[in-house]
Amino acid sequence: MQQDLNDRIRFFSKDKFKNLFLMLKDAIRAYPGLFSVFLIVAILDALLFSGMSFVIANIVKSINNTGGNSLLGLKMYWYSWVIVGVSMVGAYAIIEFILNFLSGVWTRKIEIF
Repeated sequence: MQQDLNDRIRFFSKDKFKNLFLMLKDAIRAYPGLFSVFLIVAILDALLFSGMSFVIANIVKSINNTGGNSLLGLKMYWYSWVIVGVSMVGAYAIIEFILNFLSGVWTRKIEIF
């Protein structure tokens, strides 16, 4: 069963949208520490995910001998980049787990709130 346009417009009303942000604002005021930790972990998660493309590009450059020979002044070989990449994937998995846990706690707190 498809919704018609009027049903969709009623679902996305301005009042519901405004109430959502009011609820979030009140929840952030009630739990500022949890929100701050969640925000920091989300930023770390995004940085790790974005940094993996840098590592993959440097692995390819190192294998093709077209660059990727150093990181912060340290001499890097292809296997060094693999170690950095595996470490980043492990850190990403841990940060992603923590982010999912914190989002569950945050959701639970808002439900109770």
